Amino acid sequence: MCVAGLSALKVPLHAGLTGSLADSVSACGSPSAEPSAQPSATPSANSCAPTSVAQLGDSIASGEGTLYGYTYNSETQRWDGPATPNPAWIGQYPLCHDSPDAYGVKVAEALNATAPLSQFACTGASYLNGITEPETELAPDGTSIQDRPAELGPPGGPFNPVFTAAAPDVVLVTFGADDVQFTKVVQSCVLSENENPGLSGPVAGTSCLPCLQATGRRACVPGGDVFQRDFTDELPKLNTYYGQLVDAIDAAAAPAAPPLIVFTDYMNPFPAQGQCPDTSPLTTDQIKFLSMELGVLNGDVKADVTRCGKAVPVTC
Repeated sequence: MCVAGLSALKVPLHAGLTGSLADSVSACGSPSAEPSAQPSATPSANSCAPTSVAQLGDSIASGEGTLYGYTYNSETQRWDGPATPNPAWIGQYPLCHDSPDAYGVKVAEALNATAPLSQFACTGASYLNGITEPETELAPDGTSIQDRPAELGPPGGPFNPVFTAAAPDVVLVTFGADDVQFTKVVQSCVLSENENPGLSGPVAGTSCLPCLQATGRRACVPGGDVFQRDFTDELPKLNTYYGQLVDAIDAAAAPAAPPLIVFTDYMNPFPAQGQCPDTSPLTTDQIKFLSMELGVLNGDVKADVTRCGKAVPVTC
């Protein structure tokens, strides 16, 4: 079974847990206490605390950014740093930027201080490039670099033997933003100087617009194809990825009972109103547009995960 509707970064990375994420996967994973929400395996005879926790996903799951030593300057309202531009990342795959402050570490500790966390997450991971297949990236000279082997492996296997050996009864998952290349969409907003004439509504004047829906790429202004290709065209694929991942995790766990799977969505880093110094390269309209599209991604994650089986929506 899976749990949907959690925002990973609503769990403080440094201050420990303030509640809901750990609570939602304790009590045998049954926030609503409905019989159908019970996972098919109880982690131990005397407690619902898990005996093994695994983490799959992208930079949110790896803890990217938490070891650079940034500090907030209340006078300038900006983040100063990095104090440590080249931190020592944990694990055997340093290009994944796995941190001891990743949310999975904190969740695992809160659920069962003695339960090991098996960290498979990797910065930049998407479903097809990192989770089901090895994660690769291009070096400046154009050669391909492998950041790590597949976190889980493709549907039907072969599965990552390290994952199967961990035999997790709770699996934490965060992915989707890299599948739709959300950072490229933000970058296109920062770099684009187009006026995008003739468009109206919430995307008017943002200078990082999608193509006109009625005509597709023929109406794209320079830069508009980034959103169409990387976000709009990729988002529907997530509809199948989440269900496939649930099936693959269950298959990897066999013949043991399927683990509880907890999916998270993404926090919104943009200001609710206007601008702030950290978003100064973006206009107010761009911020509204990006915030709206992040909401679209989160809504898609929640809807897709809710369809994946015995899903239990949770509000943090």
